[in-house]
Amino acid sequence: MVLRARPTLAQFWAGVGLFLFACQPLILPKTMLFLTPLNRQVIQRNNSNAAVVAISGSYTSTPTPVKIHCRLVPIKDGQGVATDWQDMTFSAGKFSGKMTARGGWYRLEAEALNSIGVAQEVGTVDHLGIGEVFVIAGHSVAAGGVSYINGASDDRVITIPMEIGYEDSPRAKTGSLADMPTTKFVQFGTGISPAPFGYNCYFWSRFGELVAQRLNVPVLIYQTAFGGTNLEHWAKSSQGEEFALFSVPPSFHMPYINLKHVIQKYVPVTGLRAVLIDHGQNDYRELDEDLLLNRYLIWVNQARTDIGQATLAAVINRQTPFLTVDSNYQGDPPMRHIRRVQEKMAATPNCFVGPDYDTGLAVTDRYDNIHLSDSGQTKAAKLWADALTNSFFLASDPHLTEAVTTPIDPTRVVTDLPLAVVTSTSTLDPVTPVVEALPVTTNMPTTPATSSTGGILSASVLPDLSQLSNYALLGLAVLAVGFTAFLLHQFVNKD
Repeated sequence: MVLRARPTLAQFWAGVGLFLFACQPLILPKTMLFLTPLNRQVIQRNNSNAAVVAISGSYTSTPTPVKIHCRLVPIKDGQGVATDWQDMTFSAGKFSGKMTARGGWYRLEAEALNSIGVAQEVGTVDHLGIGEVFVIAGHSVAAGGVSYINGASDDRVITIPMEIGYEDSPRAKTGSLADMPTTKFVQFGTGISPAPFGYNCYFWSRFGELVAQRLNVPVLIYQTAFGGTNLEHWAKSSQGEEFALFSVPPSFHMPYINLKHVIQKYVPVTGLRAVLIDHGQNDYRELDEDLLLNRYLIWVNQARTDIGQATLAAVINRQTPFLTVDSNYQGDPPMRHIRRVQEKMAATPNCFVGPDYDTGLAVTDRYDNIHLSDSGQTKAAKLWADALTNSFFLASDPHLTEAVTTPIDPTRVVTDLPLAVVTSTSTLDPVTPVVEALPVTTNMPTTPATSSTGGILSASVLPDLSQLSNYALLGLAVLAVGFTAFLLHQFVNKD
């Protein structure tokens, strides 16, 4: 049996000091708060696979840090390109900055550094996406109903959730922008109803998963479709005309107001690639094709006016009402003029052809000859995802939260993304991720310190005990006491 000597009092206090010093980040209260970006927020990328991330927050702590810097780290290998650390502007407890990064799924990391370069606190936004953003518009075949297929399991498919159904929400009583669902992003899985007018995940969650997996970037989806509406409803409401629409007060300007409110409340923080539209089924009784096309153009162009971008993309679904019906159907014949209107709309500037339900869906894919069964939803998700071709992503003009002005080196482009590669004018090392530099406010001494020989010392290497926490100072003090006791012990027992 081996007998071990018990630690001396000096060794004990030295250990306590080291423990307190090492554990100061765990002992200190967390005081770093992010205002932007929000967790799981997705920012629309440009056609060169880049976006600007606006970062802001507050940090109040004693001692005051010298600087705060941030970086983006892919959550998984292959899902983005990490950035270098970038200094934020920091003054009076507030920090802010902007970073340019590639499409991907990231964790935003921030560090508050003292004057000797030690992080006195670390903060994170656990999920941040740079990818694709879509808003859905149309009638019930776009909105969904009681039936829905399983939602996405991919963590990168995102929406803003309806915390309660629209009928029970304050917005149903006021029609107000202020009563829109809170800007809070969640994974768009089974059981989630997308804001501001969703019933359930329907097939759009699965659609988002297919797009995310193909493009290898996150996808954010908003839902504004209103069951039972037609092009006349959308055109009139977009122009502020009041009319009876079910039990909705005419002054609410439904159904278009759903889309307008998304543009006003959510799009400024996320951007938008395109509006995905399914319209025509409820317009078949109107035979004037020019009138129908004009109604389509009125509200789509109004959306472009409201967002402030005439080139906003719209993707147009194609479907002939009553073309695919079961053998017991005794209603109207196929309404081919609707298909012609859809084709004409898709041929207008900044519009694109969407899925073809006439060729993509079978009789069994509609449980009532109109609405989608489970098999129809599964097919529709893939039809919509496949309709967003590489050519669409190259030709459409996304609405960005902020223009990307910092060049991205083309050697950093992820080659499997179907996006254009721009020629870079950057003179930076091509292996270094490019970020937008911002000025940094520090609390460094304004008077250079000098060495014993009269030379100026770099402020970054000078210890500044005022920048250490009370816990760290306590740890150092206890460590010093322990070390002194150790020396005395050695001196007394040297013989």
